[in-house]
Amino acid sequence: MAFNPNAGTFSGSSDVALTGVADSQLIGYDSSSGKWTNRVPAIAAVSGLETALDTKLASTVVAFDSLSSQPDGIYLVADTPNPIVTYLGRFHSSADVLEGFIAMQTSAEVGDVIVASVHCEGSSADPYVYDSKGNTWYAGVTNGYTASGPASKTRMFATVVTSAMMGSDTVTVGTFPAGGLGGHAVLIKGDHGSTFSSTGATDTASAVNFPATVADSYDVIVHAVTIESSVTLGAVSEAYQVGVSGVLVGADGSRRTLMCVSVPTTATAIVPSVLGDSSSAYSSSSLKVAR
Repeated sequence: MAFNPNAGTFSGSSDVALTGVADSQLIGYDSSSGKWTNRVPAIAAVSGLETALDTKLASTVVAFDSLSSQPDGIYLVADTPNPIVTYLGRFHSSADVLEGFIAMQTSAEVGDVIVASVHCEGSSADPYVYDSKGNTWYAGVTNGYTASGPASKTRMFATVVTSAMMGSDTVTVGTFPAGGLGGHAVLIKGDHGSTFSSTGATDTASAVNFPATVADSYDVIVHAVTIESSVTLGAVSEAYQVGVSGVLVGADGSRRTLMCVSVPTTATAIVPSVLGDSSSAYSSSSLKVAR
């Protein structure tokens, strides 16, 4: 830079062209004009900075393709990988009923996911779910054991909340016709969508085996089982965040219910099982909430 000491400023130099000087600007050489000009530095203009930032971002939970390819006005949103799963509660009948209620106990914001399991005695039961705010529920497959022993049905339901729910709101589990009824519900907070899938199994055995569920990292898989109440269920063969059981009673006898939740940290096939202390007929169901 040919600086003229008599001019007293950079602008007095013959190869400097400063215009609209403002805070946070730097002076850099502009080859097209052959002068040193003032400007706000672009990320791509700082040697190695863009690559360093891309590498740093790729190693965190914030991820996108390239800083330089993003449009103006983009926002960076932290995508927390591990969802927060909260057990809301359960309902178990002491006699034949049509419906039971599970109080939310905590608020569910728009975009949160609620998963409910319905457990019924008998072979003709038709399980269903709705809530006090009128959210739309996805119904998974109904799995019923009717071949021999204590007949039961297990079905999973899920909703992406579109009408926010407060702690005083309720999730209703039901069966038609009336009979022994049980239900569990969990709230999933985090970046999840409305992609649900459901599987199930029925058998007579001392070990409750759930079908394999292929899951990506941080999907949420909710499992539920209905089995003869005299069976004591032991440990689940996966790392579960929630595991709660109870006993429903109806005219056709009593059944033990169980809900458990898994959040794998790597893509895998979840193949859980629950050990019991004696052989019994059971119905099981699984529902995956995909990220």
